[in-house]
Amino acid sequence: MKKLLIAICLIGSLFAGEYEDAVKAHKNHDYKKALSLYKKAVEKGNAFAEYNLGIMYFDGLGVKKDYKKAFYWYKRAAEHGDTMALTNLAYMYSNGKGVKQDYKKAFYWYKKAAENGDIMGQNNLGLMYDKGRGVKKDHRKAFYWYKKAAEQGNILAQYNLGLMYVRGIGVKQDKRKAYEWWLKAARQGDTYAQRNLDLLCKRNPEVCKQ
Repeated sequence: MKKLLIAICLIGSLFAGEYEDAVKAHKNHDYKKALSLYKKAVEKGNAFAEYNLGIMYFDGLGVKKDYKKAFYWYKRAAEHGDTMALTNLAYMYSNGKGVKQDYKKAFYWYKKAAENGDIMGQNNLGLMYDKGRGVKKDHRKAFYWYKKAAEQGNILAQYNLGLMYVRGIGVKQDKRKAYEWWLKAARQGDTYAQRNLDLLCKRNPEVCKQ
């Protein structure tokens, strides 16, 4: 099972005033106050506040859950250069949340996110190439993007990279490297990686020797 995930992260910044107070309220679970302050920060052109408003509506924090409004705010933040918003906007397109499902648009936004250095965007772009969603299937490109994200510590990409190595897809089969990447993911708590390591070591004990 290849893995994809939306990027959900409360972003802080150097902005003072309403935005800084909104982040504090958000962290303290005072969501209604955070929502009100984010909206004020948005009026001053804060793209981080737009992104965090997207999170509020996506998760239903301080407001009724509304994927359409989440999509709206992620799109605004993405258009204003927020990198994580690029990934979340792509996720919305990929999964048909708040907007009609459209893999080509999802691919477009994941690519922008990945090229701008967003680690989750890199993993998810790898998955698009891996599955041929919105783009022609290309396992070598999938491997490339998984590896970029995995090397930066992304647990999902580490798991996905292990699958590529163990199956010899997009790269020459190398069960030892599969073991190494799954071990990294397992140490971060990935249960799928832990299970696969157990099976790999039972079937290929020589691979798992330190």
